[in-house]
Amino acid sequence: MSQTGVRAAQRMATRERIVSAAIDVLRSNGVAATSTLEVQKAAGVSRGALLHHFPTRKDLVRALIDELVRRNEAVVDTALATAAGDDQVGRAVHALWAAAQAESALLEMDLWHAARSDDELRTALIDAERAAGRDLTRVVARAFGVEYAGNPRLPLVTSMTLALIRGLSTGQVLRTSTKAANQAIDQWVSLAHELLNPTAKGSS
Repeated sequence: MSQTGVRAAQRMATRERIVSAAIDVLRSNGVAATSTLEVQKAAGVSRGALLHHFPTRKDLVRALIDELVRRNEAVVDTALATAAGDDQVGRAVHALWAAAQAESALLEMDLWHAARSDDELRTALIDAERAAGRDLTRVVARAFGVEYAGNPRLPLVTSMTLALIRGLSTGQVLRTSTKAANQAIDQWVSLAHELLNPTAKGSS
């Protein structure tokens, strides 16, 4: 590898270390205590190195969201790969529900909730979530598969699925069991089938 390649690899490794440290600090300290100074300390880098990669808090939040979204997507892929049965709607909804319970999704929701009282964070999240939203749309479309790719009701089912999952995920904070949430997910799968396949219900 050339010197240029070595330096590029080192820069990438430093960037990844900073983002990983930001996630660790967020997990351990919460949103309010996740400052650039704490991230710098956790990453073991100089102030100059941090600012070189992330000149502003918005830049760091954007990278943080990108990494959390990447981890969320990996959970969805794993859930789809290991799901039993051939019910694509059920597989998709349950995979998205599994991702919503993953640490990466919960940390992302922590940022959302904190943004209600933090204007700077809210501004940073709005920018970051635009790209994340496009990624989520792609992931959801892949989860439902080609069978429903052109279904005119898929956008409605997608938005309702995500709204339900986010609400249930928030509610789980005060619960010790996922039984009620899992029942709601199963009921929604049945309703989603009716929305996506209205003629199938009428012909039965």
